[in-house]
Amino acid sequence: MMQDPSAVVPSHMLAIYGPPTPSVPRRKVTLYPVHSVVIAAHCSKLPPFAQAAASASLPAANPQIHTIPVRPICLPSPPTYPRLASFLYTKQAEALFMSLMPPGTAQPTSLLGSLSSPSDDDVLKYSKILAGTYTPQALLQHALVVYGLWQNVSVLGIFDDELWAVLDAAWKVFLTAIAVSTGNTAAMMGQKA
Repeated sequence: MMQDPSAVVPSHMLAIYGPPTPSVPRRKVTLYPVHSVVIAAHCSKLPPFAQAAASASLPAANPQIHTIPVRPICLPSPPTYPRLASFLYTKQAEALFMSLMPPGTAQPTSLLGSLSSPSDDDVLKYSKILAGTYTPQALLQHALVVYGLWQNVSVLGIFDDELWAVLDAAWKVFLTAIAVSTGNTAAMMGQKA
């Protein structure tokens, strides 16, 4: 029940699910309330949203019930959708970047100030902290989250410079951290061996 009658209620519900896999016969579907104008403004590869019928939106019998259309969307990485939605609504690049980093790690303030073009020194400094704290396997798991988010952004056709800068910076940090952690300094992005 909505407490604030002036609030803008969601226009649609997204039913997010992943591609079928042979090992999982039943797919998990998660529902997310959205405002179609926010999603449509960013996702160029989605067909237009259907209008909700005015009579179905607010039934006269009970004005507290709000019926909205459900839009199914198959994404390569359903678990990363909440991070993406949060960014699309708030446009907080630093918050998105930190949500991709392992929990409890120190904020890389010098890196956060220049997400659009982080210096190699800042990336290496933060990557060494991560490499000294986490195993290569844990770092790879976090890199896979960044990859999953990248897949969703690509499938949806989102062209936002800040979002792409965050993905690039996070990817660079994790690949460098993995290279440092495994002793493979030749694989470090932008660094000389």
